[in-house]
Amino acid sequence: SDSTARPGLPGDSRALADAACRALPCPLLSELAASRPPFARRYTAHLQRWAARMQYDAGSGRWLLPDSPEQDWEKLLQHFAGLLQGPPATRESTLRTLNSLKAADGDFEVWGISVWTDLLLALKQQKVV
Repeated sequence: SDSTARPGLPGDSRALADAACRALPCPLLSELAASRPPFARRYTAHLQRWAARMQYDAGSGRWLLPDSPEQDWEKLLQHFAGLLQGPPATRESTLRTLNSLKAADGDFEVWGISVWTDLLLALKQQKVV
């Protein structure tokens, strides 16, 4: 056993990461993710769950999360942009995850079919990737 136990996330780390993602500003979350790999995994998983629940509304041309309006598309973009603007390891891991999810979802290159494609397209428009 390692006698120098590293501090981790106490209790239910998924619930804690979810709460942190809703309460803390993106720059702080990105900094935590860059310095704490266990938090980075929970944070990325939270963002993946958030994006996967979004539904595309063709009428408005926007991705929406009907059951949680406070978790909107723009906030989701801010969170991913923060990770992509972090240190190289965080950026590479986040980009690899997004590209993998995009590929698994059909590897589309047009808007409105896959939330993963649209995240990557929006991040490219913002010149983050």
